[in-house]
Amino acid sequence: AKKVDWFDESFGTYAFQSYLDSGEMSTGCVNGFCGTGGWRALGNKLDTGVGNGEVADIWLSLQVFLDTEGEATFNFSTRVSNTENRLQFYVDDTRMWGVEMVQANAVNEQVMSYTTQLPAGPHFLTWVFHKDREYSWMADEAVQQSAVEDRAVIESILVTGVKEGGAIECETCPAGFVADEDRWFCVACPPGKFASTDGAEECTACPPGKFARDSGSKKCKKCGHGTMSKRGSATCDVSPSMC
Repeated sequence: AKKVDWFDESFGTYAFQSYLDSGEMSTGCVNGFCGTGGWRALGNKLDTGVGNGEVADIWLSLQVFLDTEGEATFNFSTRVSNTENRLQFYVDDTRMWGVEMVQANAVNEQVMSYTTQLPAGPHFLTWVFHKDREYSWMADEAVQQSAVEDRAVIESILVTGVKEGGAIECETCPAGFVADEDRWFCVACPPGKFASTDGAEECTACPPGKFARDSGSKKCKKCGHGTMSKRGSATCDVSPSMC
């Protein structure tokens, strides 16, 4: 099992604002004309918004504390007409050039992923969508105008702090649920199976004569009079003797 902090669960306007209000996240825009004043929630993602100037640095910062060594992984994409516009990533004061190298061969809206190791302790993770003028005789007015709408999108952010070979902190899955294969999430027992206690290792199939219609069942129910079921059934059928 791992200790995991998620920052990608339905970012949404309310969730994103709660991160800002708690101080876990902060955002802003500097060094140019800023249309949205920072990153914004767009659906279940975060993006730098539109209406920012041809030159701007739109930044997003996340403060984390790792109990042990861990890593930060994020998925992102860009929509750019000016190749000078790139998403930059910093861990504390160190610029992680690998993020920009990933973008060098990518196409617009291609989802990219980047992972970096983090030592234990407090860290500031900062994303900066750097917009700059395209100094090229080939860049006509139409291209320069479309570059104003260039933006970056963060699809998800995952930060883990985990000791090699063991978990720091585990949460027990409730009855009706068991841990997934990687032990990151609790998943509901499928119809026809149940888990009667908290922390069950696996779902158990309902015995013959009983059924579990719903996912996440804590117990199986007996089939009604004149009906029967096989092992692991989600429903009961009419008994042949009743036909």
